[in-house]
Amino acid sequence: MKVLAAIHLPAIRVVSPFFSAPSCSLISSHLNREIFRCQRYTRKPQATQLMSMSQIPSPPFRYLSEASDGVIDLTALDYSIMKEETEKQDAYDLGSQIKKAMIKCRASYEQGRQNDIEACHQRLEDLIAKALPQSKKVPRKANLSFVFGDYVRQKAYYHFLSNGALLPQSSLSEKISDEEYLTGIITMNQDIARYAIGRATERDVNSVMLSRDLISSILDHLMKY
Repeated sequence: MKVLAAIHLPAIRVVSPFFSAPSCSLISSHLNREIFRCQRYTRKPQATQLMSMSQIPSPPFRYLSEASDGVIDLTALDYSIMKEETEKQDAYDLGSQIKKAMIKCRASYEQGRQNDIEACHQRLEDLIAKALPQSKKVPRKANLSFVFGDYVRQKAYYHFLSNGALLPQSSLSEKISDEEYLTGIITMNQDIARYAIGRATERDVNSVMLSRDLISSILDHLMKY
């Protein structure tokens, strides 16, 4: 192809004195076609080679380090991930046990089974003590923070039914965080509202007024923040 391109212009100059203008034009056209044909056939293998190379995937990425084999040992990372997942699953299982214990306590309380109430509450307290971390500042695993909030909610509700007052935070474990205590107290208002509606149908004015006063007191304290 390069040879044809190199001799194209000199060849035309050499033969032009011996041929007429139409003949020179015909020779030039013929040479151009030959050059184009050579270019087409010489580039086709290159295009085929590029296409085949693009269909081959790249090798997998490797994490390099200063180790002698040139590859990071991810065994420790794999172990830490498995440990974290195991602890999270254990927390979910423990939270499920606490919820079941709270349901049993509520059922025993509503049905007036005093013997079952004491056993259920003891079981619930043991599970809570097992689930609580060493400090209230330690992040909770999985959904345990919501579970502790539900625990405060139920305990505050029963405290109101027994004493007609708000459950003080000092009566709970110091490992219960402020956020969990507030969550339980705020959601407990829904239980008191349903209780007040039920007592209102029985014309129990005293219970309705106690419920109203407690909810108003909680709302006044929250409005100060």
